Amino acid sequence: MHRRELSAPLAKHPLTRCLRTLSLANGVLRPNEVDLLLQHRAAFLHLERFDLSANLLDDAAVELLAREFLNAGFDDQREDYGEDEDRYVAVGE
Repeated sequence: MHRRELSAPLAKHPLTRCLRTLSLANGVLRPNEVDLLLQHRAAFLHLERFDLSANLLDDAAVELLAREFLNAGFDDQREDYGEDEDRYVAVGE
């Protein structure tokens, strides 16, 4: 399942309300997918820590998300080489 497909089910899952921290780090989240997180922001605002580090977010996307999610971390964003390039998570097996 891609991060794009994960945002809505994760936001709506009852266990999400029980979490104190959530990591979507080391993934393939891109700037054009930020709107999906923002649509479901209420589900994540209670988190003490929301880790979005090591994705493919540009500076503008990080700035926008940082304003909405004061509890989020964005360290070590990786460079996105565009839609034509295959995307891989930062950490594999």
